[in-house]
Amino acid sequence: MASIRKRGNNFTITISLGRGGDGKQLLKHTTFTPDPSLTPKQKEKAATAYAIQLENQFRTGQILTDSKITVTAFCEQWLANHALPQMTTGTYEKTDRIIQQQIIPHLGHIRLSDLRKLAIVQWMNQLSSDTCVRYDDKTGAYAKSTIQRYFGVLHSLLQTAVDWELIATNPSNAVKLPKDHSANANEDIECLSFEDVTDLLTFMQMPYRVTVSGHTRTDDTGLTYQVPNYTLKHNFALQDKLLIHLAIDTGMRKQEILALTWKVIDFHKNTIQVKQAVSKVKGKEVIKALKNKHSKRTMTISEESISLLQAWRAEQVHCRKTLGSTYNADDWVFIRPTGERLGYSTPYQVLKKVLRHYNSANPETPLPTVSFHALRHTCATLLLASGIDIREVAARLGHAETSTALNIYIHSLPSSDKAAANKMNAILALPNPSNDKQPSC
Repeated sequence: MASIRKRGNNFTITISLGRGGDGKQLLKHTTFTPDPSLTPKQKEKAATAYAIQLENQFRTGQILTDSKITVTAFCEQWLANHALPQMTTGTYEKTDRIIQQQIIPHLGHIRLSDLRKLAIVQWMNQLSSDTCVRYDDKTGAYAKSTIQRYFGVLHSLLQTAVDWELIATNPSNAVKLPKDHSANANEDIECLSFEDVTDLLTFMQMPYRVTVSGHTRTDDTGLTYQVPNYTLKHNFALQDKLLIHLAIDTGMRKQEILALTWKVIDFHKNTIQVKQAVSKVKGKEVIKALKNKHSKRTMTISEESISLLQAWRAEQVHCRKTLGSTYNADDWVFIRPTGERLGYSTPYQVLKKVLRHYNSANPETPLPTVSFHALRHTCATLLLASGIDIREVAARLGHAETSTALNIYIHSLPSSDKAAANKMNAILALPNPSNDKQPSC
């Protein structure tokens, strides 16, 4: 039975929870302040009732004994005992970064047992506010997908705390994430149109011009002379053409494209198997297995992609004969001139260079300067606009859920709304009334 002692207007309640491993008695102390409008006897009854309720909560686990641990301290335990043994190195580093940059600064000072839904909601609202000062010192709301990722880590943390019997319930359950009010919330995703793709790929088949500014040179005798402006013609490298073409054709992620080897390409069936990806771990590039069975996929590619792959394969074979067996010993599809695997940031640099030359040659009708990942979005939107079923598009992209692809790309298809309107017109169209039909009134 709890011990109750009156101290002035308050009551000190002491609850015994048995003895610890060292034999010492485990005591929990709390202070109860009754309603001042009650009589002395009513205050005593209220204190007794509160003590009984509190004792029952401790004994049934509704209030847990290790109540002093903070969110910060628990995060450290969770990372060491849960995340590190179960996660891949890359995933662990990303999760640790979210915890250090987001969860601890906002919630770390709160005791784990005192964390309530309101504190989580306030943090979510802060992240979605246009006045939010982010960890990189920039001001503005985080993207909805980013907020969902942060919340997912917190929810996993707290669910483990429940499993470890540190708290009775997960306070993040049923928390509704804020709506996306950021400036880019209603904008279309970054991608190229069908016309953009046609213009880009056509441009890459032709030589492009580079203007060299006039400058001064010195001849062998030491005399200087002026060189006027002149123009050089260059052809885009075969690998650069293949890189962009394959990204649009397959919708593969950059990390998946860079990890391709020749053995996953079947030139007879016109297929590519996606089995692995490049990842950055502590600044170093490593090859890792894909996360789930949906990411591992086999897809059929276009005849044009196969032709480019065959031509590039033949060029690599010729280089290997010239430079020796050490050239591209790991059989990568995309490589540096030395035969090593292509660098992590190179695909973006290649696309950036092509777009720069295109826009220089076509200043009146430039293409949007998009990221390399936009080519993945381009693949999806073109397929959907062509009438390909969303389930097939999701499978090609390696999405685990069809809803993921649908949520990302549905707003990027204005033609789908027109098609829906046309169908509704057909459904709701009424026949013309007969001329001889008499009015009912």
